[in-house]
Amino acid sequence: MRDADGLELPEPEKAAPADLWPVLRMLSGIADDMSQEPHSFAVAGPLLVSQFERVAELGEWVTECARALGDELADDLRNGRSWLAEG
Repeated sequence: MRDADGLELPEPEKAAPADLWPVLRMLSGIADDMSQEPHSFAVAGPLLVSQFERVAELGEWVTECARALGDELADDLRNGRSWLAEG
């Protein structure tokens, strides 16, 4: 999986919070693009399909990443460690 700049994203379980934030911003940008009124569905249709596929891929990565980060934070809180200072 790649980010908006074409750089490889880390595995979701190994991602840091700093890896998650740009992907969330990217989803917002895709949503803005998708919400525009198309001039022609013959042209926009295939683009929308690819955007839906991209959102689904990124959504899966975000879900796995957020779960892993949430689990890590919960563990750190239980053990009295500072989570944000590390990641």
